[in-house]
Amino acid sequence: NLAEHCSMSSNLDRASVYYFHNERFVMLARWSRHPEYTRPGRRDYPTGQGAIGDAWDRGSVVTVLPPTRRRWDQRLESHHGFPSGTASKLSMHCQSIAAHRIEHDHHAVGVIVFESTDPSRANQMTLDTLVDSKLYATLRELVAAVASWTPRVEAAKVTAPTQPLPG
Repeated sequence: NLAEHCSMSSNLDRASVYYFHNERFVMLARWSRHPEYTRPGRRDYPTGQGAIGDAWDRGSVVTVLPPTRRRWDQRLESHHGFPSGTASKLSMHCQSIAAHRIEHDHHAVGVIVFESTDPSRANQMTLDTLVDSKLYATLRELVAAVASWTPRVEAAKVTAPTQPLPG
């Protein structure tokens, strides 16, 4: 419903929602009318990569990417933090992206990303429509709840066994 509300529900588009957990983004939901675009990609995404990382750092981002796959792969690797060879494995060759950091009670909790294979579909109007939506207010609550319910996994501190003092 939110993708439709933001005019991002054609066969060219998809919307993905991520929550922030253990210094990474974990996909919570993905929707598209196109069956290939609904498939989940990687399980999690690093903070310094792609539109997800840019929106996390800046609050929101709108990006238009090159139409040819070779130049698209190069741009993702040279400007958007993708390691060599990673971009070529992505299934959707999106040409426009609009991403927005999700905040709840003044805390960043996730990111929503709209992508389209049409270079003009995901734009600033998409994000403006998003933030004015009551559906987005509900999504913020949901993402915050999932982020807070997910247990934090921390590496256990290993200490060397102590020797008893002589005496």
